[in-house]
Amino acid sequence: MLELPALHNRLCVFHDRTLAGEVLADMLSTYRGSNALVFGIPAGGVPVAAVIARALALPLDVAVVSKLTLPWNTEAGYGALAFDGTLRLNESS
Repeated sequence: MLELPALHNRLCVFHDRTLAGEVLADMLSTYRGSNALVFGIPAGGVPVAAVIARALALPLDVAVVSKLTLPWNTEAGYGALAFDGTLRLNESS
């Protein structure tokens, strides 16, 4: 896992999705030109992933999933359900 401790416990960390993609691309720069694949999750993840893919010269694809959210906070997710029925849960939360 890669992280930037300076961004811990902050709200509105990035000005927009383009900036988020630029910061993440910089963090993932070792993958530039590799055989890695960048996936974006619709809606908000695709714009971020597009910036990353472009910056790192990597192919971009879309992962169509539904986020499983908490009833009291629809921004927080505890898992995802893919179009083929694959279910992934964050067991540690």
